[in-house]
Amino acid sequence: MNNKSESNNTASADTCRPSLTTGSADPYMEEICDKIRHGEPVGFMDALAAIEYQRQRKLQEPPPFWKRAIRFFLPNSQDQARGE
Repeated sequence: MNNKSESNNTASADTCRPSLTTGSADPYMEEICDKIRHGEPVGFMDALAAIEYQRQRKLQEPPPFWKRAIRFFLPNSQDQARGE
């Protein structure tokens, strides 16, 4: 009974978050990430997998408008900031 109520809660939470509905979200990894966000203990391998999962999700997201505008108007500013 408790597992059923938890799965219903996570399903409703997924529909409320726009970042989870875009792309291909892995429900298990999203559950692990939510546990980490709430301070619940997770296994070491799950934590490492969650870090890699979040990194991959961030790489898939398009940059915010202001970053695209800066790159458009100042195309070399990112290279100069890195010292290249």
